[in-house]
Amino acid sequence: MTAGWQQLGSTISPVELQDTRLYLQYALQWVERAALCASPELTDDNPQPLLTWRPAENGFFSQPFADGKRVGLLLEDGEATLSFGASNEKQTSLQTFALNGHTDAEARLWVREQIEDSATDTTEYNDPSSLPQHPLAEGARYKLSEHRESIGEIARWLSNAHLLLSALKQKDEHIHCSLEHFSIYLYKIGKDAKPGLNLGLSLGDLHYPQPYFYVLSEPPWQNAPSFSNELCSFHKKDFSGFVLVSEKVVHLQEQEKASAEFLQEASKLQPSKLD
Repeated sequence: MTAGWQQLGSTISPVELQDTRLYLQYALQWVERAALCASPELTDDNPQPLLTWRPAENGFFSQPFADGKRVGLLLEDGEATLSFGASNEKQTSLQTFALNGHTDAEARLWVREQIEDSATDTTEYNDPSSLPQHPLAEGARYKLSEHRESIGEIARWLSNAHLLLSALKQKDEHIHCSLEHFSIYLYKIGKDAKPGLNLGLSLGDLHYPQPYFYVLSEPPWQNAPSFSNELCSFHKKDFSGFVLVSEKVVHLQEQEKASAEFLQEASKLQPSKLD
């Protein structure tokens, strides 16, 4: 398989990532809101995703502002750090803000101050995103020093998913990241883009407390199509699609092979047809 896969589950169980995931989701909302100030609309002329994952930097990044600077959420060395700067291989002077010990309001203000001179309009930044309930919303502080292993494991899941999705990406697709579903997925772009399959990795949600690979159809499947992958299951509550939960992946010797086969086979399914 392609070089770059990082072994999963050796230090922490997938179901133990839930608390860390919620912390990171709250921090990521300020990266997304900064991205909205950089480029509010995703159009055919501007198909760049609001949020991307960069494996080389172990971080989420916003779209760039006109001056080339971006807001990021770095998950390096088991720490979660907000960043602001040009974010390229030659840049060594990123401004950073370590989240541990700070409140979410302090994180919000730090990002807001960084983008002041780069954003032409910060109106989109003002309202926080709708996220699951968490003590952070009530003024609690980020307690991430005890989550170092989980932060590293989440970064590995994201980089592995990016690796597999990159191998499947077509010329009319980009790899996007979603704050609401905390996922990384393939997204079709262009004027002729039609509803179809949605493939990606969610870091967990109300349905599954652990990361899971998925394939959905737009419009949704009413009944499960024929699918021979024995590791996955068909999910029907609130959404319909095939999922491969991380607990089934981490116990395998060939994790990359099993995950890649699921996504490759899933990409060949027929999407549901409009009535």
